[in-house]
Amino acid sequence: MKLNNNQSAKLEFRQGYYADKVWGKFNGQDKEQKLQEAMNAGDPVTDIPLAVEVDYFRITPTAYFVPVSVKVRDR
Repeated sequence: MKLNNNQSAKLEFRQGYYADKVWGKFNGQDKEQKLQEAMNAGDPVTDIPLAVEVDYFRITPTAYFVPVSVKVRDR
């Protein structure tokens, strides 16, 4: 590493550390694995982007049909 004007810098890092991939770069298998890990975790991951759609249809005066659609979105 070379800096201009005789400036100096110190680089600090952990040996063997690799950051997680960005969600948009995951393939389908990676996304399924992350979702499964999140579902099984005692303290679940809360930053999975979701698109949720809910509607309702009255079937009888006392019964409703409520479809719920959930999609894991790309960021």
